[in-house]
Amino acid sequence: MSPPDFVHLHLHGCTSLLEGAAPAESYLPLAAKDHQQALAITDTNGLYGLMPFFGAAERAGVRPIAGACVREPGRTAENEGSGHRAVLLVKDRTGYGNLCRILSKRHLIPDEFTVEGALLEWAEGLVVLTDDAPLLEALAEEIPAGDLYVELAGRPDPKRIDLARKLGLPVVATSPVFFPRPRDRDLMRVLVAIDRNLHVKEVPDSALAPPEAAFATRAEMARRFQSLPEALSNTIRIADRCRFEAPRSKAVFPKYPVPEGETAYSLLSKRAFDGAAKRYRPMRPDVLARLNEELSVITELGFAEYFLIVHDITRHARGRGIPMVGRGSAADSLVAYCLGLTIVDPIEFDLYFERFLNRARTDPPDIDMDIGWRGRDEVLDFVYETYGRDRVAMISTINTFQGRSSFREPAKALGLSPSEVSRWSKRLPHHYPGPLVEAVRQLPECRGLPVDEEPFRTVLKIADRIEGYPNHLSLHPCGIVISPTEMTDYVPVQRSANGLVVTQFDKDPIEEIGLVKIDLLGQRSLSAIADTVTAIEENHGVTVDIHRVPPEDERTSEILSTAKTMGCFQVESPGTRNLLAMLRAGNQRDAMVGLSLIRPGPAAGGMKQSFVMRKDGEEPLSFLHDSLRQVLDDTFGVMLYQEDILKVASAVAGFTLTEADQLRRAITKERSPEKIRELRETFLVRAEERGTPRDAAGPVWAAVERFIGYSFSKAHAATYGRVAWQAVWLKRRYPTEFMASVLANGGGFYEPRAYLEEARRLGCTILLPDVNRSERTFAAKDGGIRIGLGQVRDLKEKTLDTLFEERERGPFLSLRDFVTRVPAEEREVSNLVLAGAFDAFDQPRPALLWRLRILFGKNGSPARRGAATLFGRESDLAVGAGSDLEFPDLPDYA
Repeated sequence: MSPPDFVHLHLHGCTSLLEGAAPAESYLPLAAKDHQQALAITDTNGLYGLMPFFGAAERAGVRPIAGACVREPGRTAENEGSGHRAVLLVKDRTGYGNLCRILSKRHLIPDEFTVEGALLEWAEGLVVLTDDAPLLEALAEEIPAGDLYVELAGRPDPKRIDLARKLGLPVVATSPVFFPRPRDRDLMRVLVAIDRNLHVKEVPDSALAPPEAAFATRAEMARRFQSLPEALSNTIRIADRCRFEAPRSKAVFPKYPVPEGETAYSLLSKRAFDGAAKRYRPMRPDVLARLNEELSVITELGFAEYFLIVHDITRHARGRGIPMVGRGSAADSLVAYCLGLTIVDPIEFDLYFERFLNRARTDPPDIDMDIGWRGRDEVLDFVYETYGRDRVAMISTINTFQGRSSFREPAKALGLSPSEVSRWSKRLPHHYPGPLVEAVRQLPECRGLPVDEEPFRTVLKIADRIEGYPNHLSLHPCGIVISPTEMTDYVPVQRSANGLVVTQFDKDPIEEIGLVKIDLLGQRSLSAIADTVTAIEENHGVTVDIHRVPPEDERTSEILSTAKTMGCFQVESPGTRNLLAMLRAGNQRDAMVGLSLIRPGPAAGGMKQSFVMRKDGEEPLSFLHDSLRQVLDDTFGVMLYQEDILKVASAVAGFTLTEADQLRRAITKERSPEKIRELRETFLVRAEERGTPRDAAGPVWAAVERFIGYSFSKAHAATYGRVAWQAVWLKRRYPTEFMASVLANGGGFYEPRAYLEEARRLGCTILLPDVNRSERTFAAKDGGIRIGLGQVRDLKEKTLDTLFEERERGPFLSLRDFVTRVPAEEREVSNLVLAGAFDAFDQPRPALLWRLRILFGKNGSPARRGAATLFGRESDLAVGAGSDLEFPDLPDYA
């Protein structure tokens, strides 16, 4: 006789290490083997793993149920008695939204959160399971019949059964699951040790789920609840009521406020054509035709409002003097170029709109924007204020154990010393497609590691088991989403470590539920370029329109071709500079080529070397197929960009540009051998239909497959090539202003001292800090690069703020005057002296340090009482008055 049906309604698949739970997907094979019809995911205080679990469950033929285990603040594995707790399961779309609101309040306003209060407000659409007697008594009359159950966790509990009868509530059997099998409890101990930064032996049993928290079969649950079969039957009833499906959706945007009589399409068209009229004089037929086609596709796919939103953000930034440039595949769009979102002409650079957006795409496009890093927070504030703080959130990233981290963290938990962990882990790959132990045995750089010795052997075993397990939640570097209604209608949110509100879903699930990511990335080089332009106007009275810098310029070519590009965006690394010299790069397009050629894709199979040699005429041009002569002629027969894949697939196999982009995306994202074989066969069959034999088309396919995984978008290269060229142009003409701006914005590839040496090589004068002349950071002034006061060691921000406030009132007249007016510590002032910040007072530094020691006195603080006033401020005329130090015969070195 087969055991009764049973549904697990309390399945932990935590995305953080808070409870050390295994990923929920790991239970699906067990459920399928035991013929369990459904599983409920109940992450603690979150829906972190919901979308991956739903996808995996559907593929496994198991019906997923959405839910969460909600605990009040203070209830932890070590303090089970504090705070209420309930398992909340989602019945429908209303229940999903309410669960999102409950979880969000739990994280955003923990001091005001109670489970009881949240359920009294947001219980609709939810089934509530709890064993908490006070909570059950409070909710018994408030939650509709059939939506509140007394939870019997693990086995029948007479007290809970009596309570259920007293309150007239049904009971339900649950088996809280934290790990697949009992033996996996040891792995949970390791994960908890990692989370709490403890040795595994220091983890108390109270911090772990009990041994019976393994996945239970139907037979096991029937044995446990043989005296109370209705508790098992109720799991089936609840599962039948919880029919909520994954909240997948097409792209959704806020309703854009278009003027009366307009639509999003008409307004976008108007703005695009206005921009085209300014970009192209006279207007050309090819521009009009492409603009109309792009607008048609954008509107048909529902992205008109998305473009309008990004356009508004861009206009606000530029109106505030904040540089902003669209990067990535957005530069393939003529509409984006005409709106001013991007800075390269897609027609001039032969960029394909289909690479960015086409009718076959099911996921939304990305318009990625680089912003001058100093103004990024202001732009984000604009987005929050414009669309509502309850409708905007940053995107989280779920960091998982991979390669080195899957080894390093367990190694520390097992007691290996930091030096041992570092020595071994740095020889391991960051990522490896198979078990880490295989990498250790096969990779040359891992040779000699004691793979068969303890504790190395045990750590490797643990590393392979936790590979891909969630580690912690962090902040996506630039992704932000805007929802048409409250964000909690779509996803729970919480606060990140730096205080920003973030989604509990990371990038891919966010796109699945229809929210469209906008990337707003802070970029230091854009600020450096903007600051250089400002400094040129201040110092030389010359206005530079950086967007009109010519793409060909002999003086700029001099330093690009000789690779003197330190400080210049994207072209300053040793490898890139070496390549630029090999290419004898002389213009903007050459910079673009260099940025692409340095990537792994062109380097595969010697393509980089072939390009350089063919460009120099040292190697004859050759093409894998005659049809490629026309499409790859400008790259000397070498596939250099992702867009070249589209050209090759179209020329050899007759793919449309849309089909070719689907091929590119499939090879990039679908790395399964079966899918690759299927794509290969399609390519070869289509090539045969066009008269190309399989043996001739095969090498073309092989080159495409080898190249595509590491290829670089031409649109991205064109954008970054343009910015790089602007930087080189500025460096050639205004080296002092440029190098000062690079230093002021945190540099790039090298340390500040390297940029200072480069500035000296360019003939720039380096000026020491000066309390009356220096800015907070480096600045081009006084005929050189003045080092900022913020570069002086140990100088506190509060001291700097006061210093600049006081300087507004008048210059510092002496060391004594400075000490009187600025409440700095003796060490801070001493460092200013040593850095030369008081050299303008014409006193030697030893004398200044001696005077400083006297001013601060025995108690380590300067005397300030009874000072006279000069020019509305404390003067050095009476410094020392009232102190126990008298030095009438001392010269006024201060």
